[in-house]
Amino acid sequence: MAPCTGSRADGTHRPVKRAAPLMVAALLGVWWTKLFVGSLIAPVEDADVWWVAAAGRRMLANSGAVPRTNGFSFTEPDHPWVMHEWLFGPAYAWGLRSLGPQFFALAAAVISGRRDSNPGPPAPKAGALPGCATPRDGHRV
Repeated sequence: MAPCTGSRADGTHRPVKRAAPLMVAALLGVWWTKLFVGSLIAPVEDADVWWVAAAGRRMLANSGAVPRTNGFSFTEPDHPWVMHEWLFGPAYAWGLRSLGPQFFALAAAVISGRRDSNPGPPAPKAGALPGCATPRDGHRV
């Protein structure tokens, strides 16, 4: 019996060998499409994106100048303000204007490769619970 080389005696390739890369590509395409569609319908969970987008609109209207006062405050509109998200402001404003609220979830999915843009705090490691001491190596705590 001849060894399995992926080719037949007449020189043609076996269909299984040619289909494997196509199946991998199809599975990746289905996974990415699911991720993409899921990101379009995911709610925006971070309330700060709206504030940063509003400041970004203000920056775009003022030739890119970073706001120095809190013009969004009703009680103290002239209060000094440090906008530490200044780099994201114009991008958020443009994305919201161009794509709508789905921009935020889509950007998070594309950047992180995940649908959940706010995964929460990491799970604690075994024996490292906050406020709890655990014995290690036979020593008492």
